[in-house]
Amino acid sequence: MLLQLSSIAILLFILLLNLAGLALAAHRLTGNYLLARTASPAALALAGFFVEHFVGLGDLAWLWPLTTAAATWMVWREWRTLWNNRIVEAVFHASFAYAMVWRFAFPNVDASSEKLTGLNFMRNYAEGGVLPPVDGWLPPFRADVYYSFQHYASALAGRILDWELGFSYNVTFALIVALTVTAATGAAFLLTSSRLCALAAGAALLLGGNGATPVAPWVKESPALHTSMRFIGGSVTPAEVNRPLGRWLVRVNEVPEKEAVELPAESFAYMVSLGDHHPPMSGYLLLALGLLAIAAIEAKTGVIAAYAILAGTLPLTMISNTWSLPLQALLAAAFIGHRALTRQRVEWAALLGGMLAATILISPFLRHFAARSLEYGTSFRLVPSGEHTPPLLGLIVFAPFLLLLLAHLFGGSRRCWWLWGLWVALLVFSEFIYVDDVYSGKFNRFNTTLKWWPWLMAGMAVTLGSLNLTAKSKWCRGLTMAAFAILLCYAAPLSAHLVRTPKAALGQLTGDAWIKSDPIEKPILEFLRMQPLTTVLQRVDAGAFTYAPGLAMHAGHRSVIGWPEHEKLWRARRSDIGHREEQMRAFYDGSMAEPAQWLLDHSVEYVLWLKGDNDRVDGAWERIQSGISGHYSWREFYAVGDFRVGFWSRKR
Repeated sequence: MLLQLSSIAILLFILLLNLAGLALAAHRLTGNYLLARTASPAALALAGFFVEHFVGLGDLAWLWPLTTAAATWMVWREWRTLWNNRIVEAVFHASFAYAMVWRFAFPNVDASSEKLTGLNFMRNYAEGGVLPPVDGWLPPFRADVYYSFQHYASALAGRILDWELGFSYNVTFALIVALTVTAATGAAFLLTSSRLCALAAGAALLLGGNGATPVAPWVKESPALHTSMRFIGGSVTPAEVNRPLGRWLVRVNEVPEKEAVELPAESFAYMVSLGDHHPPMSGYLLLALGLLAIAAIEAKTGVIAAYAILAGTLPLTMISNTWSLPLQALLAAAFIGHRALTRQRVEWAALLGGMLAATILISPFLRHFAARSLEYGTSFRLVPSGEHTPPLLGLIVFAPFLLLLLAHLFGGSRRCWWLWGLWVALLVFSEFIYVDDVYSGKFNRFNTTLKWWPWLMAGMAVTLGSLNLTAKSKWCRGLTMAAFAILLCYAAPLSAHLVRTPKAALGQLTGDAWIKSDPIEKPILEFLRMQPLTTVLQRVDAGAFTYAPGLAMHAGHRSVIGWPEHEKLWRARRSDIGHREEQMRAFYDGSMAEPAQWLLDHSVEYVLWLKGDNDRVDGAWERIQSGISGHYSWREFYAVGDFRVGFWSRKR
């Protein structure tokens, strides 16, 4: 364990040293260290994203010794800048360390939630070819159906630093957390000039829940971390509640036995604990960068760069987390409108320059993605009368944020009334407008509230929360402290979960401990890792959230098919995906007429036969062996009687 910890420490030190050097270099351009520290990684990744749509840069591991040497020189030369910004550095490294504690405790990149989905996109971009890459879950089709810039940036970091894919997943996730918290805390500081208030706002973001957090234990016994996150329609239902308050809430809100409208609001703190490399993390980061740019303009520091960054967040949102684009655009528009109406100077050249530069850099991606996105058929619609938020449940969930709004009325900063109006308008907007996507019934608003509500909550906590704490009014400060106290109640279940939950994969940051803990499948994984990039067939036993094709992915290879339901969602329910799924099942049942030809048609190099494949259909292995033995040879890793584990490899 000591050697493992030392190795991890060295790898993280190299990363952090490189990021410090990048921030110092960017500081010369921006004139604002906070902007340089938090925006430079995205700017560098965006430049690479643009270039690789024309020329694949391939293996970049040769770069890290050069960048590390350059970063070392920059840190030695500019150490005073780091010292002068030691509070910024402390926030960045503390939040990075906090996120790494979660990843260290629960590092598995597996089928829980969306982890394998994020790993798939990172694996696509890890190939280093011309973009868009081949979709590792549906080759030979291209991965041009999803807003995946976050995954490109994470894969790029891993390519430069020569990391294993799962290690890149875990560490870059923590990096996104650190950048977000640093930008948000910096925005709060520039708005208030109070370190204490800024740190309180940062803590509320990093550790905060919502108004349902203190209520959850009174609704059901032993509530899970997600109980308050999925409070409306998920936790407060007749089947879930088992305490008097819960039963009363169900009765008063007339929650139906079945098909209760689900309106989730997963906070940033919950997302950090979950560890999903999912686009909402980019949404939080771009929100924080937008707020930091606004605060820098108001504080008259790094103004030109701040305008460019504020404008640049809009195109970047399109390729990182499209769901938050309307909110990010309204935030920027409200601020610019406020400046114009109050006759304050607007740096239009910097604003338009930032927008134009970012748009040009994302245009190669949009050339493919824009056409695909039209196939989704999404549109804005009015919320149907029966799907509005149940008033009492909504009041509970939003209680601390309504307190922040109320506190601002008692004595909030006059110069930031436009922010108060913006948050009120966006709350109303989110209650009456939703994005009509492929979901329906009780999930009709699911994606909209999941993506919009936590974004709004984070924005209010960072801005109104920090501003109100510096108000002269005791009422304003008191209500705000009450709101923060409610939010920070979530630190208790977070701590309990972190301490009490078993940690079978502790410290195994490559994310594959759930595979390597099996002495039979571990050598298969290690063998496949040594092979050149190819296509592997692994049986997928469900439409989504299943452990296959995790082994093939962690080995760095493409799969004939990944999670079919996700691919159908991304590709507008294409019929060939379901057909490929049926063919895969027929192959493993041993009922396919020409299995060898099907494998050759899909350029399959390895066919996995794992433990679970023995339990499906009697005689399947023998029929497969008979059908493909002319083109594929069997390699056995374990056998007891008719129980076998191994793979077929293509003959050459």
